[in-house]
Amino acid sequence: MMHAPTRTNADTFAKGNIAFVKGTNRGTGQLEQIRPTIFLLLGGTGQQVGVNVKARIFNAFGPAYRDKIVLLAFDSTEEPFAASVGDQLVRLEPGSEFFNIGQVPISRIKQNLDRNHAISERLGTHIDRLPSVMRGNGMKMIRPAALVAYHWHYQLIHNELNKAIWRLAGRDVIGPQEVDQEQGMNIYIVGSLVGGTGSGLFLDMAYHVRSLLADLGMQSEYCTVTGLGVLAQAFRGVSGRNLYANGGAALKELTHLMLHENFEATYPNGRVVDMQEAPFNLFYVLDGVDERGRTWNGIQDVAAMAADGLFLQMASQ
Repeated sequence: MMHAPTRTNADTFAKGNIAFVKGTNRGTGQLEQIRPTIFLLLGGTGQQVGVNVKARIFNAFGPAYRDKIVLLAFDSTEEPFAASVGDQLVRLEPGSEFFNIGQVPISRIKQNLDRNHAISERLGTHIDRLPSVMRGNGMKMIRPAALVAYHWHYQLIHNELNKAIWRLAGRDVIGPQEVDQEQGMNIYIVGSLVGGTGSGLFLDMAYHVRSLLADLGMQSEYCTVTGLGVLAQAFRGVSGRNLYANGGAALKELTHLMLHENFEATYPNGRVVDMQEAPFNLFYVLDGVDERGRTWNGIQDVAAMAADGLFLQMASQ
């Protein structure tokens, strides 16, 4: 795990974008060299990082990026996030890049637990502690509520992940073409560790991806899963008793699985995920204070800096 880059590093990230100019041969050639990449953007923080990443990708490659790069955001709110590219606002497209997994009928699920075996098995008595009504948007910093949402919308999430991985792996091509088994892909999973949605989803999402990659056979050996989690001090001015508790719990769970590499869960469509490996190849942790003790202005600055770093990592291998 790594701390937030210094401001100097972030400036370097930003300057690196100069090398990629939309419409130039260099930008087109760079896109051809990039490994297929999926950005999984969880919760509000993931969505903020995602629109910044998309802005940088679109500025560099234009709409051709869709041949190599997929952005999938899963959030429990419809709050709009946007980033500017010249005189245009860039957003994640509903139904293809952005999916709302909020509005979960927790009260009805509680009343019919005998029909929701996967949720009952996974959450146990914790589901009794969840509020029956989640008013407004978001998961109110309640991590188990996000896990219920994950189960409730599992088929949607599964279909979108499977479609993206299958396409980028070249398995949706009908014909005699031989798939390059050594052509792997990069998966980035991005979100907050201290709220409800991203913090509650990131580990299940990582293992979901791992299980789908395993279906690719030998090709999966060339795939890399990288995580990026944001901690409490990045959210200046945001109060909430669960911020630090959520962050601590998420990091404890992550550390356990990274060290012990053993995860098993059953989901509503009957799919069993049983993985004997770590969820991530690499996991970055960003906070609102860098290693020199300097403070970022807030989550918007951290999200933009994270997007710069992810863009350069993707583009430079």
